[in-house]
Amino acid sequence: MAAWLEATARVQTALKTEATAQQVLGAEFGNLPFEHFVRRMACADTLIHTWDFARATGQDEHLDPEAVELARTFLVVEDDRIRLPHAFGAKVAPTDNADAQTQLLNFLGRTT
Repeated sequence: MAAWLEATARVQTALKTEATAQQVLGAEFGNLPFEHFVRRMACADTLIHTWDFARATGQDEHLDPEAVELARTFLVVEDDRIRLPHAFGAKVAPTDNADAQTQLLNFLGRTT
């Protein structure tokens, strides 16, 4: 927990520094400015891994609906770029009545 809090504080501090926030990350991160990477990929990554951990440990798997929708809005357009080796797996076809969370998880290769 201490490491998580320290890392969070360091990211928040970095985002407050304009030069750091605007620093463009390399191609492996989509050539995004640091602040966009944090807003998009890091938050989505944390959201999805929250589900992974909940599933693995038998906890509540429901994700925040607003966070799910926000993640969907930018991940879907990044489809080709997030299928790199060691990133997200192949999409899983959702059922016709799948909710937004299930659609997102299936899009990222997870079965529910």
